[in-house]
Amino acid sequence: MTALTSAGAGAAIPRVAPGGIAGVLHAADFGIVGVNDRDETAAVQRFLDHCAKVGSGIADFGTMRVRISGPLKSHSVGIVFDSLASATGAPGFYPIGEGYTVLTVTGAVIDFAVGIYGPTDGPAREGGDRRARIDGIQFGAADSSVELSLSHIRHVRVYNLAGFGVRYAACWDTTFVNTSVEVCGTADQPAFDVVAALPQTCNESVWVRVHVELSVGRAMRVSSLTLSCVFLKIHSERATAVKGRFTWELGGACEYGSVRLHAVNPAEATAHFIGDQGSCRNLRSEGPAVSVDATGGTYRFDNPGALVMRSSLNQNGQIVVTGGSIGRLEAASNWLLIGTRIDTLQADFMPEQFHTVAQHCTIGLIEPKPGQTTAALDLYGCDVGALRLHAGQDRIRRVTLHDGTRARAAGALVIPPGSVLEIAVGAVAVGEIRLAGGALRLRGTIKGDLHIDGPCHAIAGGDAQVTGQVSSWSVPVAASLLGELPNGTRSKNLAPTAILTGWIKAGGAWIDQRN
Repeated sequence: MTALTSAGAGAAIPRVAPGGIAGVLHAADFGIVGVNDRDETAAVQRFLDHCAKVGSGIADFGTMRVRISGPLKSHSVGIVFDSLASATGAPGFYPIGEGYTVLTVTGAVIDFAVGIYGPTDGPAREGGDRRARIDGIQFGAADSSVELSLSHIRHVRVYNLAGFGVRYAACWDTTFVNTSVEVCGTADQPAFDVVAALPQTCNESVWVRVHVELSVGRAMRVSSLTLSCVFLKIHSERATAVKGRFTWELGGACEYGSVRLHAVNPAEATAHFIGDQGSCRNLRSEGPAVSVDATGGTYRFDNPGALVMRSSLNQNGQIVVTGGSIGRLEAASNWLLIGTRIDTLQADFMPEQFHTVAQHCTIGLIEPKPGQTTAALDLYGCDVGALRLHAGQDRIRRVTLHDGTRARAAGALVIPPGSVLEIAVGAVAVGEIRLAGGALRLRGTIKGDLHIDGPCHAIAGGDAQVTGQVSSWSVPVAASLLGELPNGTRSKNLAPTAILTGWIKAGGAWIDQRN
């Protein structure tokens, strides 16, 4: 054995304790008692420095409960406590005081299992919060100047701190197996935080299980600059949200899997997904509204479950949703919905070049979002329980029912000024349709009555059918909403006489077609 000198006790100790493993040094051999009744900050730091100096892979604290009062730093040293899964009182660091980060970890770490337990008997502040203003564990230097890389972080548990539980400043090619953060966070500081300080970001790392419970204020943030990271399972419940701040902000070119989000005050809680190459699988948002910003790229959801989903303000990418169930979808810009069940789809603001596409979806109600007049929807093979193009001054600019779509009118389906309804071959609109200043392109079927109030801003293809009564149908009247209709365009007479069958445009005018 190689004799080494403990920086804490000054005595010669063996590199490997009897029965130990090569590369493991034991805190007890360095005079650390760990009985949670005396401050051992300086001794712990000397021990960690010594481990780094001699190249020891593991600093073993066993079942100690170590009290500290100031920041600890560890570089390329694995810190291990035993029996982390038990309740408060388990082995780990027990910080006192305020205004510091308990542990900063950098370098390459072969194993890591640490618990940090904040005091529960501190003085009450505003709102009765007795948590100490201390931050938990930071991986990578605060300014991202030194990273954590090529590491295996087996277990982290941080409990009861008025600051971050865990922060990741610069982490590369690292696996985090089990991370648990409880009763941490503030209105400004997320309990679980992945940050970026350019040019450094977290990248190519994997979080197997993330558990963030009973957060106060903000629960989770993953910077939108995070690259190629995977979060296999996120379980975050019983958050106490703060109005006007994202409770969960999950960003970057990352994959999120099996995400469960829950707040004790869901009306104040929000979850925000942001990234140009992001994806989320099996989202379960139990109350909090979900907003999405694809930032000019594409964001994908597979089998989501949410009461409310919406586009973020000025969203200009594409959002793809496959399967799942959404209570209310406020769809702005480019959404692609495939096989999704939606109770209510509210068409939100969309620039002229954007639209939302639904394929093989079941939609209870389509209506304009209050205050909006610019949305455009294309429905393929969908079943729509009720379609409403306007409500007061709010309207949908265009709705196209493509082949296989069946849409029922919400009462009488009124096509107001500024709106266009297109019914393609193979599509069916059920109920009364009333053209009231808007425009109609009909090549499919209306199972009900069709009434024209005012000019006939409408054309009908050869396959167009109306099973009910048709009133005031006539030669098409030019309308900008119909677009430029070239010569040769035909419109069928939906209320035919024995002689007049329709019209054809020639020389810029409509010519009667007769038998």
